[in-house]
Amino acid sequence: MALDTESRLRNKKGQSIAHGVRAATFAEYAIVDQSQVVEVPADMPLDRAALLSCGVITGYGAVVNRAKVRPVKVWW
Repeated sequence: MALDTESRLRNKKGQSIAHGVRAATFAEYAIVDQSQVVEVPADMPLDRAALLSCGVITGYGAVVNRAKVRPVKVWW
């Protein structure tokens, strides 16, 4: 879904298609908002880019948003 919550995915009849977690991640192509796009360096293997994008962001989100872990200031 776009940020306005309108699904951009349509079937052959033009009817709106609901998709999981608002992402078409198993599609060859996906329509996303520009705020969700990051350029991957040409020399970075895509298997590693995929792991970083999913694992790091998911882990960070879980720690910061769900567990509410905050940085600790260290004085040494």
